[in-house]
Amino acid sequence: QGVAEFADQASLFLGIAELRLSRLPEARQNFERAAAGEASWRVPATYYLGVIAFQEGRYDDAVLHFEEVAQAQPGTDIGREASVFLAAIDK
Repeated sequence: QGVAEFADQASLFLGIAELRLSRLPEARQNFERAAAGEASWRVPATYYLGVIAFQEGRYDDAVLHFEEVAQAQPGTDIGREASVFLAAIDK
């Protein structure tokens, strides 16, 4: 792994910690950084961007993020979780 990939991974994990502390603007920044970086961190970062959008009531944004995740990894745990959020928004 290169330095850039470690930085993207660190951004993802820092974003998760900030999300758990309800520091949504800081979490969003880190997830956006991770999503723009190495491909291996893009899907989980996009998922968490959807979670933040959902928590903030920005459902149109949440749908975009969760659809991207569900389409990128349909048979995985994260893809199924994204589909659960999509179903909740659709109600």
